[in-house]
Amino acid sequence: MHGSRYNAEEFLAAVRPRVAIVSVGAHNSYGQPSQHVLDALTETGSRVMRTDLNGDVAVVAGPRLQVVARGAMVRAP
Repeated sequence: MHGSRYNAEEFLAAVRPRVAIVSVGAHNSYGQPSQHVLDALTETGSRVMRTDLNGDVAVVAGPRLQVVARGAMVRAP
């Protein structure tokens, strides 16, 4: 998900992601991520990880889903 205002709310409601990674450059000229999409993600209960705020983010498969941000392991909800 790139965080533009054109992300479909119906899609987010159907998928109901536990974690959303918004890949966006800091101070980009596109105004991303859109507050509209951040609010939509929050409404679905998603934990939002943003590359402009959290740095490098990766999802690691294993016995449990884990999200890695700048070297710190954080478990998905």
